[in-house]
Amino acid sequence: MSYQLIYRQYNERSVLIQWPHLIDQAILKDINEFKKAIELHVPKSYSVISYSELLLEFPSYIEDYSELVKELKKLYQNKEEGNYKSSLIRIPVCYDPLFGVDQEQLCDDLKLSLEELVELHTKNTYTVFAIGFLPGFMYLGGLDKRLYHPRLIHPREKVPKGSVGIAGMQTGIYPGESPGGWQLIGRSPLDLFKVENHPPCFVSVGDKIQFYPINMDEYQLISIQIETKIYQLDKTPYVY
Repeated sequence: MSYQLIYRQYNERSVLIQWPHLIDQAILKDINEFKKAIELHVPKSYSVISYSELLLEFPSYIEDYSELVKELKKLYQNKEEGNYKSSLIRIPVCYDPLFGVDQEQLCDDLKLSLEELVELHTKNTYTVFAIGFLPGFMYLGGLDKRLYHPRLIHPREKVPKGSVGIAGMQTGIYPGESPGGWQLIGRSPLDLFKVENHPPCFVSVGDKIQFYPINMDEYQLISIQIETKIYQLDKTPYVY
């Protein structure tokens, strides 16, 4: 499937390629297929995916922008369509009220019990549509509609590392302490971003995420395993 793309010169060294502005699995698949084609045929380029856009950067100035766009359009029309590889990652989350400070209000607003909230949040498989705001912050699509809820009116000055939240029709995890306005429902002990790791973030755009509930004792045990570097991430190949 092909889309009508828009090409914009983002700055002297980069091009922004835009698809229809939707959070859509088919669009993400198309972006990843084009990204793969670019990596194979356009040397010295670096690309970043976000929702329905692909930013293509070069180490030096673009000498002939119109010629580059012409080349990219031809490459897009001739790209190979089909399956692309990603990963399915299972992430533990502790939904203890100590971590889920917005659980009570959220359950009242959505007319759900805590058990129903946890069940709805863990039953779906999510797609990583973008990584940003903070290094390693995943914007996850696929949230059950019964959990849709606006952000906090007044964001917190400090959200603890690992906090799992809901905002609008998305869910995500704070990879580090920061300000934030998402509705907090739990916490994961995993390190989503560490500069010394290779790569620093174990998640890529297009990956699939599954949450599974753990209790406080399991949370503490996994935290110790991570600290002692014996924790094994549950990550398996996933083909679209």
